[in-house]
This record gives sequence, structure tokens and C-alpha cells, in this order.
Amino acid sequence: MGCFLAIGIATRMVADKERYARAFKGVEGLKAAMEQQFNSSGIYQMVETESKVVLELKPEVAEKEWIDFIRAFYDIRYTDYEERDMILEELSQKDNLRDWYEIAACKKYEGYQAIDFYFYPLEGSSSFYHPYVFMDMVILSLDGKIMMECYWSLFEFFTRIIREKLSDYRLADSLFIDITE
Repeated sequence: MGCFLAIGIATRMVADKERYARAFKGVEGLKAAMEQQFNSSGIYQMVETESKVVLELKPEVAEKEWIDFIRAFYDIRYTDYEERDMILEELSQKDNLRDWYEIAACKKYEGYQAIDFYFYPLEGSSSFYHPYVFMDMVILSLDGKIMMECYWSLFEFFTRIIREKLSDYRLADSLFIDITE
């Protein structure tokens, strides 16, 4: 088992209130940090439970752009991707985020599958350690195996460049890059 470079659409981010609220001087600070880092364009809705702060991708944003965004991403990411047309065809048979996510959850395609990351860093903490969010993601690109795991500044660069290239889509703000197993 190894690590892989993954690029995908973040569909949900979760932070544990009890664990991280103190690092942000309260739950409101935690919520503000999550909004600032992940939701500057308003593509996520915040849901608060007794123990968690959750940002979920708004279905109305995804449903307006999902297929066109993925097609545009594949066009800039791949010169030749055999599964591209099969993925886009299957997605076009559905019309909502829940169904598109279910296709990803089946993991039929290397370049379209649901995964989760347990430790995506959340910036702005008043603590000496970095709090993290749990992130659900639909992978659009998966490369590996990666031997070295110290790529945060490189990942920030990739994320910025991809978002700039796809800035016509609000979903561009949902892209994050990380290493997964």
C-alpha cells in the first residue's frame, strides 16, 4: 500500500467542535476560520450539529456546473484518458449531486471516485498545532505511488493554478489536493 497524489472536488468538510473550538477561541472562531479558508465564494452551506461544524457543497451550485466543470478539468489535466467519455456519459444520465456522488462511491473509474481525507490542515489557529478537517472528496485525478509526503507548498501551488484556470466555474473553489492511500 502506498500514497497517491489526488486532485478532486471537496464535497464536505467536517471539524470537531470539542477538539478544535479552543484553538479558534470558540465555536464561532472555528466557523469563521472554516468559512474564510474554504467558502470565500459561498459554494458551501454550513451545518452545525451538537459536536461538529460541517461545510457541505450546495447542490444547486454542483447541479449547475458538475458535468461541464469535470469535462473542462479533464481537458486541462489529461491529453489522453480512456475513461473520460465513459465517465461523462454516465454522469450525464443523472442530474443531481447525490446520484453523481453515488457513481463516485462505486469506485468504477480511477479518475472519478469518492474518497475521504482525515487531515486537511485548517489555518488561523491560535494553537501551536494545526487543527484539521475531515474532507469528503470526488477524485478527478489520481497519481502515485508517492514516496515523499512533504508537498504542502507544492499542493497549494497546484490548487491555485487549477482554480485560476477554471475560474469561470464556482466549483473551482471546491478543488483541493492531497496524498491518499
